[in-house]
Amino acid sequence: MAHSYIAGTSVQAQLQEIVTDLGSQAPGSAGASRVGADAVAGKPHALTAGTIDSQLASLLTNINDHLNDPSGAHQASAISVTDAGGNLSACDVEDALAEIVDAFEDDHFRGNEASAGLHRAIRQPNLGGTKALLWDSAGIGGAPGHLRVYADTSSIWFTLNASWDGTQWVRDSTSWFCGAFRFSRTEHRGLRDGLVVRDLHRDRVRRTMAIHEVTTLRSH
Repeated sequence: MAHSYIAGTSVQAQLQEIVTDLGSQAPGSAGASRVGADAVAGKPHALTAGTIDSQLASLLTNINDHLNDPSGAHQASAISVTDAGGNLSACDVEDALAEIVDAFEDDHFRGNEASAGLHRAIRQPNLGGTKALLWDSAGIGGAPGHLRVYADTSSIWFTLNASWDGTQWVRDSTSWFCGAFRFSRTEHRGLRDGLVVRDLHRDRVRRTMAIHEVTTLRSH
């Protein structure tokens, strides 16, 4: 007999024995260990010639190594980016991360630099409207100390407990007075709350809980 593990003496018995052996799941003598397989080229892993059993074991080892090594399992350049929102130009994770960091570092310190995450500069485009809100800070809380900074075509406004609703100044809380400071190229003004107030944007009187001129310092 060419193969000593075939014990049957008739063709039928030998065929039945072969089928039984190929279906075996016994450790060390599983059916897959009796079926040969040629070498399979690949990178970074390849399969050497052997049996189906040995190649399955090699594949399992490679998969486990991959799963147990998340830091080196994938090159970021080999992972695609779907970007369903259309926010990026990049097509893979490596380029996407570089694109995000490039946009961030224009006005911020990078994570590997001193003062990481802090602003280098704050830049804003034309925000439109009659007064553009540049900064809004609640501070430690409470309407009296709620600070806002606005800009119009000629002035910068610093306000406390007051916001611009598009047409007029309104208080955050009517329980507290509001105040402001306005400066431009030609004048500086300290402002406070009043019942009959002066609309400094259009320079006319109107009744509203807005801001009243207290002092004016004109530069010459």
